Amino acid sequence: MRWLTPQPQQQQIEEGALAKLVLVAEDERNLVEALSFLMQRAGYEVSVAQDGPTAVAMARALRPDLVLLD
Repeated sequence: MRWLTPQPQQQQIEEGALAKLVLVAEDERNLVEALSFLMQRAGYEVSVAQDGPTAVAMARALRPDLVLLD
């Protein structure tokens, strides 16, 4: 079996372009901070929900491009 290691890619957002939105649904503060940092560093806008019902409401309202949850 051969494991493939993803190569880091730098995403650059053109000036004036809208950033993709990521919703982080997590109640552990350290994980929220780490995920938010990494996503923002990659050029994404990040919103955070600290519980399931809030995450569902935010996902419906914001229509994020990606939801990260545990």
